[in-house]
Amino acid sequence: TGRQPRYAASANGKVYITAYDGTVSAIDTTSLSVSQVIPVGPNPEGILVYNNKLFVANSGGFNAVPDSTVSVVDLNSNTEVARLVVGVNPQQLAVNSTGDVYVTSFGNFTSIPPSVTVINGNNNTVKQQLGPNYQFDHVRIYNDIAYFYNSYATTGTRVKTYDTHTGSVVRSEFITDGTTVSVVYGVDFDADNGDVYICDAGNFSDPGKVTCFSSEGIKKFSFSVAPGINPKKTLFLR
Repeated sequence: TGRQPRYAASANGKVYITAYDGTVSAIDTTSLSVSQVIPVGPNPEGILVYNNKLFVANSGGFNAVPDSTVSVVDLNSNTEVARLVVGVNPQQLAVNSTGDVYVTSFGNFTSIPPSVTVINGNNNTVKQQLGPNYQFDHVRIYNDIAYFYNSYATTGTRVKTYDTHTGSVVRSEFITDGTTVSVVYGVDFDADNGDVYICDAGNFSDPGKVTCFSSEGIKKFSFSVAPGINPKKTLFLR
């Protein structure tokens, strides 16, 4: 159909998939069929579920002027109930334990830098936009600590950590032992021990690597993903 699927989230026996045709498709995991197609904003990217609602980042990435909104979809009715203005070209979302949804936006790659907006996921309102020291295009949250990074940056901060409850910086640079990471392309967490796995895209053409750090930012080990390039995600088998 040319929908160009992007990201997925699951809830209530369904998988919800964003697509570049401006929709979210609900797939029934029992019948493996599309049960509903929900209109949202243009070129949606990241999606998450909180409080029986979908939060969808509408990038508008194919438009001359990118979009700057997040759609809120009520999963009781599968309809959009709010559209909130955030940074330009929103991409990724993460939520903490109290319902603060962090949205990272790419900007326009020239005059408008990346940004971070916080949404109150309980009442569907924009809570705040973090200041100029938070020009990051990706966010992950673990134990209510946000890990901010830029997925294409070859200089500057690798990963910045931020307490989502106190609104304060934990560490301006997560890595504390001098370990070099060229390009942070993905961040994941081992729930058993709190270890942080950082995917390194390197130069985007040679095989990348994954490095495991303690929660204190100290390297434990690393491994190459050869022959693969641009590692993005780490999964843990229990």
